[in-house]
Amino acid sequence: MRAHLNCLENLPIYGAIVLVIVVSGAQRSALDSLALTLIGARIVQTLIQVSWKQTNLLAYLRFGFFFVQLICMFWMAARASATTSIAENQTVERPCHHVRETRNGQ
Repeated sequence: MRAHLNCLENLPIYGAIVLVIVVSGAQRSALDSLALTLIGARIVQTLIQVSWKQTNLLAYLRFGFFFVQLICMFWMAARASATTSIAENQTVERPCHHVRETRNGQ
């Protein structure tokens, strides 16, 4: 039961990051690789927790895979944020209506 609850603790954060990525259109191969790494680390962390009697060494290993997940989520959020800010800075250029400058009020 504890492993199931551990799987749910990062799910809302990951879901929010994925939502931002999809909305911002930041789909890149690097983000796909990070997502696969995150899921792989989650699976290994869960397998370590449910497969063996827990010792300090296994707890350190579990934390290592948890840390990998945190790094992946941080990196994904940073990439999505960077893509979002780039998209916001790219404004639609509209033609400028040049006003003819006159001298002496003409």
